[in-house]
Amino acid sequence: MPATKAIKCRVCCQSLTKSQSRVSCKACNVWFHASCANIDEKNLSVLRTVKEFAYICASCLPNLNSNNNNNDNNRADNNDVIGKINSLTTKLDSFMLNYQAEQNRLTTVLNDIKQEVSSFVAEMRADIGRCNDNVRRVEASTSAKFVALEKEDNIMHKRINRSDILIGGLPEGIDDLEAPVIALGTFYNIPVTSMDINHVCYINRKKQILVKFNKVSKRDLLMKEYFKTRNLKVSDLLGTQGVGLTSRVYLNDHFSPAAARLNFVCKKLQRLKMVSKFKILNSDILKAWLRFPDGREDTYSASQCDALLHDVEGGDV
Repeated sequence: MPATKAIKCRVCCQSLTKSQSRVSCKACNVWFHASCANIDEKNLSVLRTVKEFAYICASCLPNLNSNNNNNDNNRADNNDVIGKINSLTTKLDSFMLNYQAEQNRLTTVLNDIKQEVSSFVAEMRADIGRCNDNVRRVEASTSAKFVALEKEDNIMHKRINRSDILIGGLPEGIDDLEAPVIALGTFYNIPVTSMDINHVCYINRKKQILVKFNKVSKRDLLMKEYFKTRNLKVSDLLGTQGVGLTSRVYLNDHFSPAAARLNFVCKKLQRLKMVSKFKILNSDILKAWLRFPDGREDTYSASQCDALLHDVEGGDV
């Protein structure tokens, strides 16, 4: 199409631009809008794909089919045009057949891929389901074993520490740690000598003194008397060294790790005012006695105390 001259469509008489779909008649070289020539974009694209473009307008087509033309040159030209049209038709038919065959093959391949992917996905889902089942079984088994080991560990610690007392509130720097322990027995009128003490030392960054007695009975007598009043002061155990020191001294059980954790949970429940009072029942089966603000009293296991705190805080302890 010439670029220097404005060309108009023979049908609508509107100007043709390079951006518009257009065709020219092979016989008369007149240009038409593709839509005016009744050629849609799909057929136009197919014609361009086969790299042959032959369009005969409605005005020229009857002339090509006429048998009354005796001009040899015109007949030759017409035969040449008709030959190209027939060749183009053959190419178009071949292209469409090949195109349809390729489309069918592509559809078949895509369907095969879809089926194969679906099969793989189904297998993967089944494998994942089996893995999840195995993980749940292992987790349940491991949790059960862990709970059992924790119970055994608590029992072992409890029995090893059965004769222990933790003394808190005494100052650091005491040279003779047996002296306050003997004074403790004197205060409660229970005879305690060096022979009754297996071991004594500072623990927890010297905030507490650990006392291991040789006899559980001696330890129990001291704790029984202490819990009657819990009124024990530094001056009661240090004699002249503690004159004027009226700060409290506390006696506690030597908890196992599990009991210490239960004690921590119960203290947190008390700070949250979920319980008004509690006591750790440091037996082989770990429990806690709880008194609630409404006056109700009950015994909870460690897991029940954890669940109670979880309900209050909405998260893990």
